[in-house]
Amino acid sequence: MPTAYQGFNTFVPSSKLANSRVRPERMRELEFGLDVSLLKDRVSLGVTNYSQNISELVVNRTLASSTGGLSFINNVGEMENKGWEAILSVTPIKKKDLTWDLTMVYSRNRNKVISAGSPSVAINTVSGAPSYLIEGQPASVFYAFYYARNPDGSLLLTPQGFPQRERGTIEGLYGTPKRDANGQPTGDYLKKIIGNPNPDYTASLTSSLTYKRFNFRFLLDAVQGLQVFNADKRTRQGVGIGDYAEKELKGELPRGYIFSIYTIEEWRIDDGSYVKLREVSLGYSFKSD
Repeated sequence: MPTAYQGFNTFVPSSKLANSRVRPERMRELEFGLDVSLLKDRVSLGVTNYSQNISELVVNRTLASSTGGLSFINNVGEMENKGWEAILSVTPIKKKDLTWDLTMVYSRNRNKVISAGSPSVAINTVSGAPSYLIEGQPASVFYAFYYARNPDGSLLLTPQGFPQRERGTIEGLYGTPKRDANGQPTGDYLKKIIGNPNPDYTASLTSSLTYKRFNFRFLLDAVQGLQVFNADKRTRQGVGIGDYAEKELKGELPRGYIFSIYTIEEWRIDDGSYVKLREVSLGYSFKSD
């Protein structure tokens, strides 16, 4: 890519390596649907159930920098999607000057990585999120270092009072926590799945109320049961302009707190569920003549 350097135009090789052997993904899908209308179309229901199998999965894989690049696109394995969607439309009021329409949509999908060529494949992301394809798990789960905890679930702090990473004996992709004579973590740093960016379900509700030439409409969106990677805690929060840095400077957090949690990726995982008022409008229709 062209890059300016000391007033000259230069070219810097891309960190993404080329791969001439990439093949298109292949998807096989089986889908069933049902549409029902009642009460002169004032109530209608549509339900769809599907099962997908995706082979030759195309993934932007993370590489070790010693290979000469940071990532390359490759076919890595197989994944399945199973889910269903329902759309319900209802007209509770339908009169000459007054009409009320409601539409509700519910969608649920479950995916699973069937094979990835290896037990885990790191995915290159712009945010630096620890996203992986792990066989037997949903796609793009967050797999990284996590908090050491006490048996009751509370954080196991260092003797200085700081949070710390879990340690123990590595067994495959996971491991078994270990404690020394003082009850502190010991051994290798452990990783586990710390979040899933795939929601349990998505839903929406649209309401449209029309009175003569006036119309009032709103749209609600909901996404529930997912986690997101907070890249702000990877960048801004580690320097003097972040909220946590400010609290440490003010003495609201002990000195060294940010240093202690900065290698704990679980700190950067937030609940991504929300219910959002996506749209609201009030309109009036003028006569055409």
